[in-house]
Amino acid sequence: MTDGLLPLMPDDASQNPGAVRVPTVLTPRVPSTRSGTSISQLSNYAQLAVLNWALTTIPMTGSNARPTTWYLGLSLTTPTTSAGGVTEPVGNGYARQAITFSPASGNPGQCTNTALLGFTASGGDWGTVVYGLVYDGLTLGNCWAMGPLLNPKLLQNGDTLQFQPSALAVGIV
Repeated sequence: MTDGLLPLMPDDASQNPGAVRVPTVLTPRVPSTRSGTSISQLSNYAQLAVLNWALTTIPMTGSNARPTTWYLGLSLTTPTTSAGGVTEPVGNGYARQAITFSPASGNPGQCTNTALLGFTASGGDWGTVVYGLVYDGLTLGNCWAMGPLLNPKLLQNGDTLQFQPSALAVGIV
C-alpha cells in the first residue's frame, strides 16, 4: 500500500472495502528541518507499551508504569528496533544523561529536550557516536526510542558533544 495505512484484517482493503484501517503511527519519521537530531524510531518495547496503553485495558502499573525519569544514551553502532546492537561508550567519563522533554506539539507531533545536554570524554577516547537513544534507566532499563545523529561525532579525550535545548526531537507519525 502506498497511503501509509494498514488494514486490521489480513486481506487487502481493496478486496475488502469494509476493512477498518489505522494509521501506521509507529514508523520512523523523516527528520524535520529543525537543526538537531530526530530520535523518532520507537523500539519494539515502546511500540508494545504504546499499543497496550492505547488499545487494551492492561493496567499501566508495576513494570508497565510510565517512567518518571528519561535518560539519553549514545551508541557507536546502529541499533536494531529491539535495541540490540547498541554499543555505548564504556568508561572515560561516559554516563547516560537525564533528559526532560517539552509537551508534544506540531504536526507531526514531537517532544524536544528542554535543557542543554552534554557528554564529555575524559580520560580516553570514546569513538564515533552515531546514534542517540532514550532509556528509562541510568544504566540498564529499557530503550524506548532511538535515532541517528544528523552529524556523527568522533569523541576523543577532552571532546564534548552537546545538544542545545530543542535540538533533540522525539516524535511519531
